[in-house]
Amino acid sequence: MGGVYGNGYTDFMRFRRGLHGFFIYKANIRMMKTIQHYLIFCFLPTLFTACGVGDNLAMLPETDESGKLTVSFDLNGAGIRMDDATDTRANANVPLENLADGTLFSIRAYKKTYNDKGELTATIFADAGVYKVESGGKTANAYTSVTDAVLQLTRGIYDLYFLSYNSSTVYPGATGDTETITGSTLADVTSKDVIATSMKDVQIQSDQDGQVTLTIPMDGAVFSHLCSRVKARLDIPRNQPVIVLGVSALKITMKPLYGTAGYNWQKGTLSTTGERNNSVDLIASGALSGIDSSTGAATLSSSDVYLFPLNDDVPLEFDVTMTIAYKTSSSGSQLSGDFKLSSPVALDKALLAAKSYCFVFTLTYYGELVPSDLTLDVTSYSPVNLPSDDVGADD
Repeated sequence: MGGVYGNGYTDFMRFRRGLHGFFIYKANIRMMKTIQHYLIFCFLPTLFTACGVGDNLAMLPETDESGKLTVSFDLNGAGIRMDDATDTRANANVPLENLADGTLFSIRAYKKTYNDKGELTATIFADAGVYKVESGGKTANAYTSVTDAVLQLTRGIYDLYFLSYNSSTVYPGATGDTETITGSTLADVTSKDVIATSMKDVQIQSDQDGQVTLTIPMDGAVFSHLCSRVKARLDIPRNQPVIVLGVSALKITMKPLYGTAGYNWQKGTLSTTGERNNSVDLIASGALSGIDSSTGAATLSSSDVYLFPLNDDVPLEFDVTMTIAYKTSSSGSQLSGDFKLSSPVALDKALLAAKSYCFVFTLTYYGELVPSDLTLDVTSYSPVNLPSDDVGADD
């Protein structure tokens, strides 16, 4: 009996455990199906969003862990346009010059945001940098001598704005939407040839996973002059009653001028500020010697200076002083005398951006009387040379 009982009990327990395991198995199957349905339900919206036509940037490869790309520039096709010529034939020959190696320029980048309909909702400042022109004017890389000079951008659409003093030693700040351009004296300001350009709707994206740098082509981004280029020249005509042998201590001062201006980065405009009460010495201490005594003809020119544009509501004024060594036909010996205008030479003249002006002073003698008469002529000048076979041709 004991053996029969024992075997029956064992069989019963095996049957019970098997039945219990069957129900657990069925329950697990139902739970797994529920979990699968839940996962599929949760994953579908994500899959749909990732494949949406309105989110192309989501399908692009990632950059580094910060999501930022370090930017450099390809300057092929970019450059700086020399001053516009007033003559249409000359204007057609105005060349596009490369920025000189070492030229520094500052950049401000503004990122654009769009809604689901593709409509622009905001333009927000993203980053700024300072760059140096290299490789014969063909490339520009971050200026490593400056802290935080590197421009770093995440994926998106940007407007880029560039500003430079066309210099290898000074560069604009880029800390605000408006850049104040000034100096302790106007001479500091006139050393700055302010040039600017911009690039709109630039798409920043990586080409492969782990990419950390991006070169942006600037083809067609031409820098324009925002100031006026000015110089002065003293002409001494030949064959006059008084033969000029030399000029010393020549000083030509121009006034009144603006000493400060503000550049609006996003508008790309330069606006003068403050009072128009500054002056600049176009020639501070000029001299001419070794003049041909048989004719007395000579010319003395100043270097170029850059001035903020002016309208003609207030006349320009010029103060001129010099010491002249001369001889007359009656004396035959060298004499010397100081020449100073009794009143400034006044001229109603506007100075336009990206234009060049030469103020020509002509020292004229109508007899042997000293001092002489000084007249002022203004000519526009351009560094463009017309082809020799085009000079004198009709427009």
